Amino acid sequence: MNWATAVNNLGSGLNGTVNALGNAIGGAITAIAGKLGIAASHVYMVLVRQMIITGAMETIIGFILTLAGIIILAKTCKFIMHVMQRCEADKDYAEASEIIGCVFGIIAVIVFLGIGLPFLILGIPMVLNPEFAAMQWIVNVVHTINTPQAVTPQ
Repeated sequence: MNWATAVNNLGSGLNGTVNALGNAIGGAITAIAGKLGIAASHVYMVLVRQMIITGAMETIIGFILTLAGIIILAKTCKFIMHVMQRCEADKDYAEASEIIGCVFGIIAVIVFLGIGLPFLILGIPMVLNPEFAAMQWIVNVVHTINTPQAVTPQ
C-alpha cells in the first residue's frame, strides 16, 4: 500500500465518522426545532445576537486585562532594571521590599495575562463568526443532554 492510498483510506474513515456524528447532531437539532415549531428560527436569531454580545463583552474584558498585564509588565521590567542598577552600584544592597515587589509584579503579569488572553481568544471568534459560535453552543448543549450523568453514591 502506498502513501496516497493510506491517506485516502484514512480520509474516508474520518469522513464516515464525521458524517455519522453530524447526522446524530443534525437529528437532535431537528428534534429540538420540531418541538419549538415556528419559534425555532427566532430562537436561533436571538442566539446568534447573544453570541455577538457575549463575544464583544469577552473581547473587551480580555483586552482590558491584557492591556493591564502589559502595563504591569512594563512597570515591573523598569523596576527590576532599577533594582539591578542599585545592586551593581552597591554589592551588599538587596532590600527585601524591592525583591518582593519584583516577585509580586511578575505574579501580577502572569495572572492578568493568564486571564485576559483566554477571554480574547474565546471572544474574538464569537464576534467575527457568531453563527458558528451559536452552532457550537447548540452542539455542546445536545452533547450534554445526550451524555449520561454520573450518579454520585450517597
